[in-house]
Amino acid sequence: MRIAIAVIAGVGLVIAGAVDRMSAAHRAAYDGRWFQVTEVIDADLIEIDAPRSSRPVRVRIWGVDAPETARLDPDGGPSDVAYAAERFAERLCAGRRVRVTLPAGRVHDRWGRLVAYVDLPDQSRLNERLLAAGWARVDARHEHEDRVRYEMLSRQAQRDGRGIWRGSGKAPPLQGAGPNPVRHGIRLGIQSAATASLDARLALPSRVVPGPESA
Repeated sequence: MRIAIAVIAGVGLVIAGAVDRMSAAHRAAYDGRWFQVTEVIDADLIEIDAPRSSRPVRVRIWGVDAPETARLDPDGGPSDVAYAAERFAERLCAGRRVRVTLPAGRVHDRWGRLVAYVDLPDQSRLNERLLAAGWARVDARHEHEDRVRYEMLSRQAQRDGRGIWRGSGKAPPLQGAGPNPVRHGIRLGIQSAATASLDARLALPSRVVPGPESA
C-alpha cells in the first residue's frame, strides 16, 4: 500500500514539474509579445498566430466573461447578444497585431488555453474595452490587481445600458467560461495538443511581431 502511495506521489511530482516547465516556457514565449489575431471565436476568446506551430493558439481574455456564440438562448435560437459582442471584438482586433500580457501567477486556464491581457494597436486594452462597452462583465471567479477597475467599468456600462445590459439592465445568464461542445469540443483537443507541444522547443518565437505599427 505504501509503495503504491509513493508511486502515485512520484507521478504527481513528475506531472507537476512538467506543467511548471511548460508554463515557464509559454510565459517566456508569449508574455509581452505581439502576435496577429487569426480569429475571434467569442468576445472573450481569440486565436493568435502561434510561434513554431502549424496551428493557432487560443487566448482567453483575462478577467472578463462574455456571452458565447455557441450557446443557445432559452428559446433555442442563437444568441444575438453573443454575436453582437463577437462583432464588437472583431472590429477591434480581427486580423490585427496585439500584445499578449500574461497575468501574475497564471498562464493557462483549466482547458489549457492561455489567459492574458490583450493590448490593441492603439494601446488600449481589449479586456477593458469589452467591459466599458458593456459586451462583457467581470469574471468574478478570479482576483487580480485590476479587479476593482474592471468592476467600475462594468457598473458604469450597466448604468448606461450598454451592450449586454440594454433593456432590463440585467445581463444574460452566465454562459460559463468553458468551451461549448457544439462549437469548441473537437478543436479544443487540437488546441491542447498544440499548446503542449510548445514546451522545451520554445525559445524566441519566430513569428513574433515587433510592434503594432503595421496593424
